[in-house]
Amino acid sequence: MRLNPEPFERIKSGLKKNEVRLNDEKRKKISAGDTIIFSKRPELSEKIRVRVLGRKEVKSFPNMDKFYPKEEQDKYGFVIFDIEVL
Repeated sequence: MRLNPEPFERIKSGLKKNEVRLNDEKRKKISAGDTIIFSKRPELSEKIRVRVLGRKEVKSFPNMDKFYPKEEQDKYGFVIFDIEVL
């Protein structure tokens, strides 16, 4: 998954312990214990690996209009991944 520099650095440093994503078909397959590799935008050359500790599905999440179209938000909802850096 791709991340902007600020959240990437916060996860890398251990300050950010969760990540919110659209709960589309790709994210529905991710479970506790799985590994996610985040790539830092824009070059995508720097990467970090995290383990999913848990997940919570929610219908809506504040301030996501700048990331996802409203119709996709309504269709899929969101998932909050609790994560730890490996």
